Amino acid sequence: MNPGTHPLLLASAAVLLLVGTGCSGEEEAPSGAGSAVREAGDDNTEVLRGEVSYLGPGEYAVGEQAFSMSSDTLIFAGIHACLPEDGPSTDGDGNGVVECSHQDFEAFLQEGSTVLAEVKVEEGVADSITEYEEAPEPSPDTEAPEESEPAGAGEDAGGEQASAGDGFTGALAGQFQYVGPGEYAVDGQSFLVTADTKILAGLYACPVAGASATVGSYGDVPCGSDLFEQAMAAGTEVFAEVAVTGGTADSIAEYGVL
Repeated sequence: MNPGTHPLLLASAAVLLLVGTGCSGEEEAPSGAGSAVREAGDDNTEVLRGEVSYLGPGEYAVGEQAFSMSSDTLIFAGIHACLPEDGPSTDGDGNGVVECSHQDFEAFLQEGSTVLAEVKVEEGVADSITEYEEAPEPSPDTEAPEESEPAGAGEDAGGEQASAGDGFTGALAGQFQYVGPGEYAVDGQSFLVTADTKILAGLYACPVAGASATVGSYGDVPCGSDLFEQAMAAGTEVFAEVAVTGGTADSIAEYGVL
């Protein structure tokens, strides 16, 4: 099975390419933006992650990449923006879960407030904006505990599976194998999945009623790493594309094979 490349996987690959090679060419900055900000082009499709900057009405940027919002853009906040009265509201991965209006989100940024978010951009327009919590800095006088290798990690039935600790970076696609807690493999290459891994499922893991796992279909339901692992540990067959950086999955996108 060689499915078409999923937008989320393209996004991760694009980030790797930018880090490795840098950007070339000059583009006009959007209205109100500095010269370092790249305008949201019609063919711009990627996932941005970091501090969101306000450029002008309906236009924002993360880092040096600008994007716009439309009436269809979904905003999930609740950590700083659109903060509920009873305090921050997040899922198990630290992502905001409160639906926030465009007006409230824009007003919050115009006040100079800081918002960290993941933005899924399609053709220069944000499909979704999800606020996330900044991971706490480790104490300098506290040593991280040594992690023991999960039972069975680094081996497949033939004993030739590449370890997740080998720093593999690249894209994989195929049926997932459950190696151990937080560790999986595709085609003999193992990798780790953490709370920061973005998982779009809904076909096999985190199933949704009526979802069709047909050829060419992709899951579009955010699935937490804990729920994904429960499905895999229970023996669920999962087919997905995965983008890996340094042995850890950046993103996982289920696709149909029926």
